[in-house]
Amino acid sequence: MRRHRRGGALIYSAIAITALSAVASLSVDLGRVQVAKGELQSTADAAARAAAAALGSGSSAAVVAAQSVAAQQKVDGGSFSLASGDVEFGTWNASTRTFTVLSSQQSSSANAIRVTARRTATQNGGIPLMLGSIFGVRTCNASASSVAVAATPGSGGVGVVGLNWVHIEGSGYVDSYNVRASQYTTSDRRSYGNVQGNRDWYTPGGYVYGDVSYYGAYAPSISASGKITEVKQMYDDSASVVPAGVQTIASINASGTQSIQLSGGSYRVGSIVLNGSAKLQTSGTTTLYVDDKVDIWDSAEIASTHYDPKKLRIVMLKDTGDPCEMSMNINHTARIYAKVEAKRSRINVTGNGQLFGTAVAGKIWLDTNGAIHVDESITGGASSGASGILTVN
Repeated sequence: MRRHRRGGALIYSAIAITALSAVASLSVDLGRVQVAKGELQSTADAAARAAAAALGSGSSAAVVAAQSVAAQQKVDGGSFSLASGDVEFGTWNASTRTFTVLSSQQSSSANAIRVTARRTATQNGGIPLMLGSIFGVRTCNASASSVAVAATPGSGGVGVVGLNWVHIEGSGYVDSYNVRASQYTTSDRRSYGNVQGNRDWYTPGGYVYGDVSYYGAYAPSISASGKITEVKQMYDDSASVVPAGVQTIASINASGTQSIQLSGGSYRVGSIVLNGSAKLQTSGTTTLYVDDKVDIWDSAEIASTHYDPKKLRIVMLKDTGDPCEMSMNINHTARIYAKVEAKRSRINVTGNGQLFGTAVAGKIWLDTNGAIHVDESITGGASSGASGILTVN
């Protein structure tokens, strides 16, 4: 009997060890593929921007520019090459956020470029797998796409928009940085935090490190490092639309040192309330459609895994008919790293609260030391190397 028991224990142990090894190998494989996908996305972004910047020199020059930039990148530690067929010419519709491919004969009328970076068996080699090779699957295919637009004068570079009001007082301010170069520090602040207002301004204090553009009968009285100019077209104020098929979350609430993780995707959330040093962190490209409010204070934080605002979009759906009613509040030393839209309500950044990325709202309100730090990798600031080029998708 004892021998049988010992034999059974050995069998169970062998099975357990095999299972644990498989899980460990799978974790390594998944991690490696996710890192490679992130590198492919960065490669596609950089190549698309370079191609869009070269559009004025013709389609051949745009392809060469994209391939040249892509060749400087590393994906999964290896060299990378971009096929000419993965550089597509087209038009970008800002209202519907759609890219339409043009034929080669129509490429001269393109205003946008889509680049797809690939690691496949036939192009640059797939991503090697440890566990998969045991089952005969030695590599995994991965790809990422990016669309860049050659913005027309006056439409590029704007990072903060008040559709009805821009309200800056106290020591509130707007400046810029480029997350592709480094995370934000005040010592490295840049002056491409461009602000646009469709209608009214109330700016008894504060400062804009960048240009100010206004639509209407009068120029705002505001302190700015750049130019104050009138624009002839209002910024798009069409309502945000929730696509079909998004996942639903009743609410997200956290306090103390709680940390909530969300995988990439699209979610419709009732409300988000964080305090203490609580964190809401997203992985992959994520969009949050919020019905009621985002209210964070103390040192709470909302960000993507790598604090890249381009990876997280927050759309406030609240619409009471009063665009000055608040839907997003960032207070004390709380921070949000995202592209934020609150077209029918107000974004409030006060205390020492900070918003990193971009903001479009019915009303922008900054006071005390509240700040918005515009990410130039989204808006096409000068540090991107291609002024007036917007990475839009």
